[in-house]
Amino acid sequence: MKRINIYSYTNYRLFLKDYLEYKRFKEPEYSYRKFCKIAGIVSPSFLKHVIDGVRNLSKDGAKKFMIGFGIEGPEASFFEILVLMNQAKDIDQRNKYYSRLKKFNGFKESCSLESDGFDYYKKWYHPVVRELVGMAEDGKATAAWIVTKVNPKISKKDAQESLDLLVRLELLEKTTVGYHKKHNVVKGFAGLKSMMLHNYHKEMIRLGGESVERYKKDVRNVTSVTLSVPENRIQEIQDKIARFREELLQMAVDTKDPERVIQVNIQEFPLTKSVKKKGKK
Repeated sequence: MKRINIYSYTNYRLFLKDYLEYKRFKEPEYSYRKFCKIAGIVSPSFLKHVIDGVRNLSKDGAKKFMIGFGIEGPEASFFEILVLMNQAKDIDQRNKYYSRLKKFNGFKESCSLESDGFDYYKKWYHPVVRELVGMAEDGKATAAWIVTKVNPKISKKDAQESLDLLVRLELLEKTTVGYHKKHNVVKGFAGLKSMMLHNYHKEMIRLGGESVERYKKDVRNVTSVTLSVPENRIQEIQDKIARFREELLQMAVDTKDPERVIQVNIQEFPLTKSVKKKGKK
């Protein structure tokens, strides 16, 4: 069994599970009890509870876990930051800790694709550039051409970095005249899907808010409605939204010769706590 590479993980609980299995393979007598004794942890079931998601780890606890497994140096530091990222309470904190993880050389080498997948959803214009390339005449999409089309404007440097990222993710293919759009899915989701999508939605909601001032009414549609509904009909609303989204996607698939990239945001969220009527369960 190959030694477990901590830098290939973005979920510390999964790492602990796999590393415990590795330790038991190397040392058949290794157990939860032995781990806790070495780590200086009283409860012999604590490691299992952390792996199962029943308990979280404090900063001091993360250090003890590394002692228990005999891991030190940069790998131990990486683990401590990984714990902080996984247990962060908001997306801004998770992004901060993820940026620190990306500075470790081992992570750059082991998770370059995952890192690129994360970056794809962190900047709103990467999906836009991808769609634009598919619309370029004769595939002659260049960074210089892209900056003349994207709105809000991005720099030529941003456009080129976006093209390079999309090539690495195999969403674009470089040609002799420019780039060709490939119909692949975005790779690198693994342990970062939730954080990636949080970043993407925040970016697009921000752009939606700015669109009220940025564009005239004839090129944008901003509408909303505040409703009071019973709890048992919220799922019905969500199902209608899902069907509408699928209809839009199918319309785009069926469309020949597209001329503009647009963004359609759909949000449904609570504005109050539930108000239960007397006598109703």
